[in-house]
Amino acid sequence: PFNDHEMDAILRSSDRTDFYVHTAMLSVASPVFRDLFELAQAQSLRPASPTGSSMKRYVEIWLKTVTAWICFCAGSIPLEMTIPDIATVIHLADKFQVEGIAGRIAPHLYRFIESEPLSVYVIAACHASFTHDNATWGNVLARCAAKQLLMSPMPFQPPAYEVFKNVSAIVLEPLYQYHRACGMS
Repeated sequence: PFNDHEMDAILRSSDRTDFYVHTAMLSVASPVFRDLFELAQAQSLRPASPTGSSMKRYVEIWLKTVTAWICFCAGSIPLEMTIPDIATVIHLADKFQVEGIAGRIAPHLYRFIESEPLSVYVIAACHASFTHDNATWGNVLARCAAKQLLMSPMPFQPPAYEVFKNVSAIVLEPLYQYHRACGMS
């Protein structure tokens, strides 16, 4: 869906894949991209190809994959998503300040609650508000995953995915407290 050379911008991922996109679509979805396109408009006009003469806004995004995230920005949902895909989409939504993506992708996490409850918990807990009574998608999903984890002994085996390497251990504290309290009762 991102091969239409009539689009007015190119996003290049770290694996050197070019995504042809509309700046208007990304600008509406993300204030970060809106500012990026406005600030870099004059400086970032480059040929669309080494021999091509049409000029496009060109932005390099040094991430391994952006396909799923761009699909979510455009309003479509990729069917087959893994835990790392979902974590990456949510991370990009946070990074580029795209509202609503995390809430739309949360239902995809429910199918992993039984097979990978700790991964689901970590993703959800990073977006939960444990200090407020808000029923955010993160709170609801973290509670479901925490209940599933009651069937697992502590200490939990940490998720092996690269996307979780920078998650703070403090995210697990409420889970350990919950697990301990349920074990005591």
